[in-house]
Amino acid sequence: MIGYVDTQVAVWLAEANLAKISQKALSLIADVRISPMAVVELQYLYEIQRIVVCPPDILVKLNAEIGLTVCAHPFPIAAEVALGATWTPIHSTGSSWLMPKPTRSPLLTKDETIRANYQNARC
Repeated sequence: MIGYVDTQVAVWLAEANLAKISQKALSLIADVRISPMAVVELQYLYEIQRIVVCPPDILVKLNAEIGLTVCAHPFPIAAEVALGATWTPIHSTGSSWLMPKPTRSPLLTKDETIRANYQNARC
């Protein structure tokens, strides 16, 4: 099954910090993807020195280790989803939930607001 990781989970996976992700959540995903917006968020974290590895290196590492790819789903569809979401300002929860929602795919996220509002969110 296609599944997504959010920005924080991508960082945990790159650090091999699997203790924060349940085995049940990990088992839901065979085809792992990340939203292009999550890649932008990784760049922001890199620029403010919250992470020390640049996003392209994180993507190469996670592609080699778990087959992670950047989602190619049309972003205008995700933008329509965002316009209908009244439960979150995007700047506070990020946008990682936008790509999996149209296809009802699982999303691994630490964000409690997303987990409370997106039924396929796990961690």
